[in-house]
Amino acid sequence: MPESASPRPEGVSGSLREAVLAGPGAGAAVPAQGGWNPLAVVATPARVEAALAAAGHADKCRAILSGAVTTVLVVGLCLYCGEGYTGVIGRLWPLLGSFNPAVVMSAPVTAVALSQARARLPAGVLRALFEAGAAATVTTAGSLVFGLVVTAVDGTVFDLAFADAICRRFATPSGGRFPQARVVTLVTCGTRRVLAAQVDSCGVSEQRLWDRLVTHLQPGTLNLADRNF
Repeated sequence: MPESASPRPEGVSGSLREAVLAGPGAGAAVPAQGGWNPLAVVATPARVEAALAAAGHADKCRAILSGAVTTVLVVGLCLYCGEGYTGVIGRLWPLLGSFNPAVVMSAPVTAVALSQARARLPAGVLRALFEAGAAATVTTAGSLVFGLVVTAVDGTVFDLAFADAICRRFATPSGGRFPQARVVTLVTCGTRRVLAAQVDSCGVSEQRLWDRLVTHLQPGTLNLADRNF
């Protein structure tokens, strides 16, 4: 990303910003050197607190793995995909004091503890955090055509775990072995930043999911889509 394209958060390099804004599959690696703070880009304490409030989540007791700490660690699992629970916990633990001061007095939690805490976290928290981040407009060179920000919409399906609860919620395609989810996303072409997304069973068409997304189109944008839409 050219340095002149958009303001850079203090202490965050261009390559880290690219990794966050480009989204999954962009091929950009997040640096491992000391001093990097991905939370300055992805999840600030104020944004996480607002997401917890928007989802109606409140901690029922004082614990190291508060809702805020759990939220940040789940975001870390996405940002550092492939490193595993233990690696992500170890990487982010020194950065979590602003989300829960008790963290500085405690050793990193175990992978099992995070897995259990993750199950207690409402999905609405991560949705609210995602939507807050998507609200910010970021453009780069090549993002504009005729003075309009170019966006695109498309869909895909992916396999889910074969479990009773999942099978009841998501359909298994004819001849398939696993239930599948269908996701349709709206992205900014220049940065590959995800602006909005809808997920449902593979039995729900792309067109129906797009009907739920159409309100996210904004003035000043030019949207690209294939003929299915």
